[in-house]
Amino acid sequence: RQYPGVEIYTAYWKHDYLARMMNADGIPCSPNTTALRIGQTIITTHAYAPDDEYEIDSALVVRHGDHAVINMNDCVYSAEHHARIAKHLDGTTTRLALIGYAATGPWPATHDYDSMTMQRHAATKKETMFERYRQHQKALNPAVTIPFAGGYVYGGHLWELNGKNGMADATEGLEFDKAAVVLAPGASIDTETLRPTTERITRY
Repeated sequence: RQYPGVEIYTAYWKHDYLARMMNADGIPCSPNTTALRIGQTIITTHAYAPDDEYEIDSALVVRHGDHAVINMNDCVYSAEHHARIAKHLDGTTTRLALIGYAATGPWPATHDYDSMTMQRHAATKKETMFERYRQHQKALNPAVTIPFAGGYVYGGHLWELNGKNGMADATEGLEFDKAAVVLAPGASIDTETLRPTTERITRY
């Protein structure tokens, strides 16, 4: 209502649950089936598995000339998914990738495990997410990778669960990804020069 002229798109899915729910709530929304062009910028969405019953997530590619920004947040790794994305990256020489490095959700923190089991499961979850990050990073081969969307903190009476959920700090990615840049709070990065305004190199 505040921005009546804004067009809202979702990635194309066979069942389009999200688009249907938004339209039912009175928010006009259309599945994106073709590339969107804004001036010389080309925007494409890539559903993880568009014909699958379960709508896991989608990737976003924003391309301008030979520069591209790819958002892979919450996408599990799939060679077939990356093959579809690669077609829209052909000819790009400067790539900036936003890649998730941690997973939210109740497991294992909210489960009734003894201390050693809790630590083992948390470590497994953390390493699983790092491995997914590595797979995406290798497939995209970006000039800069931004470890993305991992700031998840339990609040209120659940605060004691913090530290039990296998949540990594973004700066841990600096240890194995030489292309990684961790932005400081409020910082930004120039998508042409790939220079950040301010970086964070120490853990919280």
